[in-house]
Amino acid sequence: MVRLRSKVEIELYDKEQNLITRREEEGKLIVDTGFRWMQKQLGEHVTTSMYYSAIGTDNTAPAAGQTALGAETARGSGVFTSISTTEFQNEKSFTGLSATIVEAGLFNATSEGAMLDRVTFGAITLASSDELVIRWRITLSEA
Repeated sequence: MVRLRSKVEIELYDKEQNLITRREEEGKLIVDTGFRWMQKQLGEHVTTSMYYSAIGTDNTAPAAGQTALGAETARGSGVFTSISTTEFQNEKSFTGLSATIVEAGLFNATSEGAMLDRVTFGAITLASSDELVIRWRITLSEA
């Protein structure tokens, strides 16, 4: 049996690149569309990857049936890094936003698409000169 675990690191920097805040959130739930995406990867040779991080403003608790963020503010392609044979990382930086962010998700498309994971966290307020870094770490292991 294989276990999939996610961890999200969230860092906010000011315009001088000083760290303002840093959070770590354990992914508590891989959503249903994430499991369907994994099935397709194994059985149907699907080539879409989970490259896209999204952030939003809805702090509704994550639930298995969710297919999107509650109130998406921005989404973009991250940088994929293979950490080891059992772990990968996707990192995305967001700039030029003025918002209070409380949710993040990992997707396989620039809009809509399959969501693998969604997390909520305490409010992080962004000024347009700030940089928000979202770093997803996905680990596969034996259960």
